[in-house]
Amino acid sequence: MMTSRPRVIVTRRLPEAVEDALRSSFEVRLNATDRQFTPIELREAMRQSDGLLCTLTDRLTADLFAAPILSCRILANFGVGVNHIAL
Repeated sequence: MMTSRPRVIVTRRLPEAVEDALRSSFEVRLNATDRQFTPIELREAMRQSDGLLCTLTDRLTADLFAAPILSCRILANFGVGVNHIAL
């Protein structure tokens, strides 16, 4: 029986080696345009994924975490610092 891999949405393009490593373990949706997600797009990403990999350019506000029906169970940050995340 084949189990599905967790779905991870990556908000910005990352180094190719990082994206390849993610693909080996997860069902990955990359941001092909590499533009900053809007708050609505971030909310949808958190509804549609098991995990969200964000960067310092993403502003994750308390409103995003309060949204109903979030499927996202883990948040990863590619970068140093968490000032952009409402903890």
